[in-house]
Amino acid sequence: MRAIVLPLAGASATLLAGNPISRVVDLLKGLADKLSADAKEEQKLYNKYECWCTTTLREKTAAISAAEVQITAKNNYIEELDSGRVEMTSERSGLEEQIQTLKSDIKTLDDERTADAAKFAEASLEATQTIDALKLAIPKLDSAISGHTEGVFFAFSDGLAHAIRRSSDRLSEQDARFFDELTTEDDPNAKGTNWDQKKLNRKATFKMAYKARSQKIRQILVDLQEATQAQLDDITATENAAITSYSGVRTAKKAELTAAVSAKNTGAEEAAARAKAKQQAQDEVSALRTGKTDDERFKSQTELSCKNKATEFAARSADRKEEIASVNEAISILHNDDARDVLNRSRGFVQLSSRSQSSRC
Repeated sequence: MRAIVLPLAGASATLLAGNPISRVVDLLKGLADKLSADAKEEQKLYNKYECWCTTTLREKTAAISAAEVQITAKNNYIEELDSGRVEMTSERSGLEEQIQTLKSDIKTLDDERTADAAKFAEASLEATQTIDALKLAIPKLDSAISGHTEGVFFAFSDGLAHAIRRSSDRLSEQDARFFDELTTEDDPNAKGTNWDQKKLNRKATFKMAYKARSQKIRQILVDLQEATQAQLDDITATENAAITSYSGVRTAKKAELTAAVSAKNTGAEEAAARAKAKQQAQDEVSALRTGKTDDERFKSQTELSCKNKATEFAARSADRKEEIASVNEAISILHNDDARDVLNRSRGFVQLSSRSQSSRC
């Protein structure tokens, strides 16, 4: 095939501007710009991914360290629960306070019972002595009245006087005054050491007056005996009731004390609370260990993935740099002097037609 090329001395600018080399150069420049833009965009994406890797690995490392600290703390807490160094409830202190209160209550009951028993013993003794004196005085008074004996009354007036004075609260004011005069009249011991001995020999007019009132006196003494006996029976009944009440209350207090001491020694409430707290702590340790294992696995996978992505990105970046360098080199080659000369020489010819010719031997 033979090409026919004719020179065009006046080729138009349009034909010259649309030569293939220029178009190739423009394409190569566009490709270089595209490669550079893609490189920048991929760099941005990788920077974000690298930041995510850094942040995630830092957070996971911190989470793993925190889990280890918490696991250690929980295990120490479990050991303290087992050793009893940690109290979950106020049971012990509450029981100790209750025990002290019960002991104090029992002591107070015992002290009050002792004091009341002493008062009863004293009152009972006085009432018994009064009754005994009256029991002795009344028959003698009956004997004196029936025999018309003078002076017999004063032979036992000291014991009777003491009994009457102890029981004066059960006599009327008039009777009490009468018996006081009766037991002190013509009594040297009641008048002191300056007693006039002549008065001892005077006629006992008071005693004669006494005889006239002997029946009334006897009745007063009988009534006094009965009243004193009634009072003795009353305080005895009161004392027996107090003893019964004391015994019941003390028994109940002792039962409460025994139960409180047993509860303190057993510590059932504290043991239950401690067991519950221990189980919760063990569950938390198990959860922490599971979370720590998951974080460690995720961290390991992330480290591997980030490392692979970094290697891949470095390889792609290197390839892209080579591509960009190759394109720029091609552009440079097309822009050098030799390429321009070839282009200039080819601008004066235009291919009009072609034909083929075969030659024969």
